[in-house]
Amino acid sequence: MTDQTEIFDVMPDPSVKAKHRVTGYAAHPGTGPEGETCGTCGNRIYVQYANLYYKCKEGYQSSGPATDIRLKSPACHFWKEQGNEKDDGFTRKHGVRVRYD
Repeated sequence: MTDQTEIFDVMPDPSVKAKHRVTGYAAHPGTGPEGETCGTCGNRIYVQYANLYYKCKEGYQSSGPATDIRLKSPACHFWKEQGNEKDDGFTRKHGVRVRYD
């Protein structure tokens, strides 16, 4: 068997952990209006379990951390102004209380 250093220039650093793949954004962050963030977007919702987990209405949603979004992320091209879409702001999705704000 050949030594991997002969095949690759650099060996991977075993101390660096792989991050989970983030799939909750509707599009790549940073493709939207300048100066706007996911926190100022009308597509931002949160799911409440023991804590609040922010999700994007336009993106894929699951109960796992891979579909969580960061409110400080730059806006994507699906960014829209916030508005009052619901009277009380709450709805149920799969038996879980979801807030549209």
